[in-house]
Amino acid sequence: MQRTTTLRASKDLLREDAPALSERLLAGVRTSTVFLVDRRGTQSNRFSICEESAARSAITLVDGKWRVSILRLLQNGPIHLGELKRRLSPVSKKVLNQHLRQMVKDGLVIRTEFAGNVPRVEYSLVNPLGYAVLELLKAIAEWGTGIANQSKTAK
Repeated sequence: MQRTTTLRASKDLLREDAPALSERLLAGVRTSTVFLVDRRGTQSNRFSICEESAARSAITLVDGKWRVSILRLLQNGPIHLGELKRRLSPVSKKVLNQHLRQMVKDGLVIRTEFAGNVPRVEYSLVNPLGYAVLELLKAIAEWGTGIANQSKTAK
């Protein structure tokens, strides 16, 4: 276990060319002690290179501002492109199409074209990969809720 003091760390991070500014910034600062625990030796916290690669691959599937929202909308069944655009109101058509094209390439979404006088395009989740990503997002949401509840009780 290591012990460090935040005041010392703060002084180390301030600019050396402005000592007067540094002293004013630290004038009313109380020192508090932070304990850093080294858990590198425990078996349960190890993260292998294979796991890192798999995690990076999974993150790229949902990486992007609108992808989680698109997946949430598609979980109830197929949706036409125009309906997706309406429900994701501030997104531009170009950005939405870029996300959808990439999600089709990644194998999360199926694009279905309907011929006719007015051609239509419909998107739906690919089973099981699309639904597996939704389960992952649900687990992340539960984890985030737990962290939020912990921070509220700590205050």
